Amino acid sequence: MKYFWLNFHLSYRCRDVGACCTAGWPIPVEPERAVLIEKGEWLAAGGVLPVTESGECVFHQDGCAVYEHRPLSCMHFPYVCMIDPRGVHVTLSHYCPTAASLLFEHRGPIEVVEGPSPVPLLEMPEGLDARESLPPLREPSESPRSQAPRAALMSWEEFAQWERDELKTLPALIGDAPFADVIERYLAAKLFASWAMYEDDDGVAAVRKYVRAAYLRLREEMELGVLAAERPLDAAILLDAIRRVDFGLFHLR
Repeated sequence: MKYFWLNFHLSYRCRDVGACCTAGWPIPVEPERAVLIEKGEWLAAGGVLPVTESGECVFHQDGCAVYEHRPLSCMHFPYVCMIDPRGVHVTLSHYCPTAASLLFEHRGPIEVVEGPSPVPLLEMPEGLDARESLPPLREPSESPRSQAPRAALMSWEEFAQWERDELKTLPALIGDAPFADVIERYLAAKLFASWAMYEDDDGVAAVRKYVRAAYLRLREEMELGVLAAERPLDAAILLDAIRRVDFGLFHLR
């Protein structure tokens, strides 16, 4: 099984920031892992990790106190995987501050590269399983000589090339916006490994719509951040805006 990443995500490693541990969402724990964590009434059926009154995981103590035995949900965060006949395509939720910081740290072109499994413990990570799906339709030719197009499927190789070509169109979408390089990487993470193509009948057009919708939401959050902070846009405001958008896109579905 091959694993494909965007090159600027490849260096991701948990830095114990704790955003996921303090988010307040329920974290299911598998019975076989629960017994390795701590005895309690919640262990019998697996259940969810216990939290404090503020919603913080009780095992978040200057880092994760049970990191080696943490639930699979914790292992998967912030990975967002899409699996199709080409392999596993890995992107990240930038609600994670560490993942968001990678958008600011990378230098150089954006590339799709092969990398390791995001969750080595599992034979297959969790995600959208599209292995039984067909590739998208080819887009109609814009040539004036072409007749009415007949629907034809791309090959998986053509779809992979479409993704790479589409990444090159992002600078034109963003224009001369501040932090254009950071925003380009953010939108690349919405285009690559996108679930939109398999959740909408419009195929690659659905991916484009998803990317543009994410950009519009980011611009709105940037403007709100500037108003709230009462200062011009800076890296801290942009990072918070990115985190808020991805919280909505990935964790309020």
